[in-house]
Amino acid sequence: MKIVQMIFPATLLAAASSFFSTDAIAGDCQLKILASLPVSYSSNGDAMIPVNVEGRDIVMKFSPNSLVSLINQDVAIALGLHRTEINQNVVINYNGGQVKVRTTAKLKIGSISGDSDFGVPFSPVSSDPKMAGILAFDILKKMDIELDIAHGKINFFTQDHCPGAVVYWTRSAPVAAIPMEMRGSHNFLIPMTLDGTDIEVQLEPSIDRAFLSTGVAEREYGQPRTDDEDSLSQPYTFKSLGVEGIAIGNPKFYPYWDPDGGACSGKGQETSPELRNETNRRLIRCFGSLDAYLGRSQLKLLRIFLAFKEKMMYVTAANAE
Repeated sequence: MKIVQMIFPATLLAAASSFFSTDAIAGDCQLKILASLPVSYSSNGDAMIPVNVEGRDIVMKFSPNSLVSLINQDVAIALGLHRTEINQNVVINYNGGQVKVRTTAKLKIGSISGDSDFGVPFSPVSSDPKMAGILAFDILKKMDIELDIAHGKINFFTQDHCPGAVVYWTRSAPVAAIPMEMRGSHNFLIPMTLDGTDIEVQLEPSIDRAFLSTGVAEREYGQPRTDDEDSLSQPYTFKSLGVEGIAIGNPKFYPYWDPDGGACSGKGQETSPELRNETNRRLIRCFGSLDAYLGRSQLKLLRIFLAFKEKMMYVTAANAE
C-alpha cells in the first residue's frame, strides 16, 4: 500500500488563519471541552468529522499530519468564497498536483469559530463526494485533541489547562506521558518500542492497518527488504508494541516500501544542484519515510490526548476507567 502524504518542497504557505485562539477562552486552568464530534469514514477509509464553513454543514478529513487545510474548489464556488492566487514562491504539492489558489472562510468547530485560510486544489481531495476538504495541522494545532477511536469520537479542548491535567476519563489506570518530536513544520512523531526496539510512529486514523517501513524491518528485525507486491501484502507479526508501560500484544504491521531504506526521515542529506559545483553544495531535509504508521486497528485499543501546546501525548488503554 502506498502511503499518500502532502509534501511541501518549497516555502510553506503562510498560515495567516485567525481561527479562534483557545488561550483566551477562560481564566483558570481547568480542562474545558470545545466540541465532541463523531468520526465517520469515507469510501476510501479516511477519517472525517463534521464542521461548518460559512454557515454550511460539511464533513472534512481529519488530518493532523497534513500541514495546510484544503477546501474543494466546487465547495468554495458554491459558498461564493473569494479566491486568490498563492504567492508564486510558494509550492504546495498534493496528490501529484500543485495547489495554486487560496481562500479565507469562516470555520466553526463545535462552539468556536473564526476566519481560516484554506488552499483550493484543482481536483477534489477525495473521490468520495461527501468529503469537502481537509482539516490539517495549521488549524488543529490551535486546540488540544482527544482521539477516542474506540467510541467513535474526536474531542477538542482549550489549551489553557493545567500542564498534564488532561486525562479526565480515569483516576486509577496507568497513563503514559510521551513528548512529541516535531519534525519539519508539522510531522509529530511518537517514540514507542516494538519488540524492545525504539521506533518513531505517526498516528494515522485514516488507515485501518499499521505499517512498518521495509528499511526499518530489514535493519532492526532482519526481514528481507523487497518491493514485491505479494511480500508487501503479508504482515509482520510482533510480540508487543509499547509506550511507557502501556502495551498492545501481538501487533501486526504491514510492510510499506521505503525506497530510501529509512534515510528520508528528517535526517540531513547533502545534495548537489543541477549544475554540479563542489563548492556550491546544499543541505536538504526530507520527511517522506517514517518508521511506522499506527492505523485504526491499533488506535482503537488506545485513548490518546494530544496536547499540542505542551508538545506532549497522554495515553491510556481504550477501556481505562
